Amino acid sequence: MRRASPSVTAARDFSIDQIGKRNDKPWDYKKKDYSLWGQMTDSTLRKLGENSLIITVEGNFGAGKSDFAKKLAEKIDFVYAREPDFEYHLFALQNGENLRKLINEYVGDNERFRIDSVEDWHLKPSFKNTIALQHNFYNIRWMQTRTALLHLLSTGQGVVLERSCFSDSVIGQALYEQHLLSDEAYRFYMRDLIPNTIVEMWRPHLVIYLDKSPEECLKTIREKGKPYEKQSKVYTLDLLKNIEKNYKKQFLPEMRNHLHILSYNTQDLDTERVIEDMETLDFEDQNKFFDWRIRKETTINAYRRILSNYEDCMAILQSPTSYIDVPEYLWYGEDLVKLREALEKDPRYKEQYKTALFGSLSNRSRRREWL
Repeated sequence: MRRASPSVTAARDFSIDQIGKRNDKPWDYKKKDYSLWGQMTDSTLRKLGENSLIITVEGNFGAGKSDFAKKLAEKIDFVYAREPDFEYHLFALQNGENLRKLINEYVGDNERFRIDSVEDWHLKPSFKNTIALQHNFYNIRWMQTRTALLHLLSTGQGVVLERSCFSDSVIGQALYEQHLLSDEAYRFYMRDLIPNTIVEMWRPHLVIYLDKSPEECLKTIREKGKPYEKQSKVYTLDLLKNIEKNYKKQFLPEMRNHLHILSYNTQDLDTERVIEDMETLDFEDQNKFFDWRIRKETTINAYRRILSNYEDCMAILQSPTSYIDVPEYLWYGEDLVKLREALEKDPRYKEQYKTALFGSLSNRSRRREWL
């Protein structure tokens, strides 16, 4: 396998022999922005080795994605992107307070402004909390995908993601089919949010699909899930069947045009075998990996610079605005003004957080560990 240089593409092959090896000194993207000066002095292509890959592990709820993704990442010395954490990624403030709980203290029983937890959604799903959670989980996965790409381009180290923003529509479509998303929410999510933000992300190199029957997935959830998952009114057999259908009839066939897919029955899943199968894949296939066919150093450096600009990435993520057409999701009126005023007087809601809820999400998420 040729080492990437300014005259070759950024596609590559996976090699067991290259596990743990790095081609160039990593760039500390968590502390340093990749400015114009960085573009001129720190080469991206020189960092990319044979194992510089983005891998996503896909499958139904209860398929065992988390355990497998962690184990795989450890075996091949990749970073594991943690499962999205609703409370940490969106509502944890730097002073230790939780913004969701703080808001709920003030709104009390006012259902329009109350922010439900994941547990609330499982036990009492509604149009309002379904679109709120689905939108927020998409935001988290988009930021995780962005950070995974930035990590790879800045260090050369690969990343294993448990799902990504590319497969989020699988879940959204299934929720709509189960009448958990309203027509207005579905239009916002599928026709505005995803199309206008996903185009900024490069697709992964490999999708590993864990194939487990909906019946077995439901059994696993009921036996090993969190207490609220065991009692969930969302995790039904019909939902799991719809998710499987959407994966196999829509997502996987579409992704196969762009990248490699490995599919395994979970009963026969063996990490060592997966790693061996990865080594047989041709990541320079001329019919795939169009996102990664970069022949100019300046092109890939420019993309890395875009990813490193946190505020610009957050602006892209918040650009879709048709949520204003989703009545159950819109906050407005005198009660909203009163809530804002109450929060601004609360000592727990410090100056740096005052625009976090009503303005830019980046104000409260700038220092998040997305991976």
